[in-house]
Amino acid sequence: MIRVCVVENETLVREGLRRVLELDPDIEVAGEARDGVEALEVLGSVRPDVARLAWC
Repeated sequence: MIRVCVVENETLVREGLRRVLELDPDIEVAGEARDGVEALEVLGSVRPDVARLAWC
């Protein structure tokens, strides 16, 4: 199981990424964040294997 944290400031994009990732049975979305500050807090608490940053 790969634990992922999705970081994206746009709610619809973040939710869409989460839903796509959740289709894979080998991926668990361990957390989500809206910005860098929130990402640091979430990453420290959920300890994912991967952080998916969707900023352009």
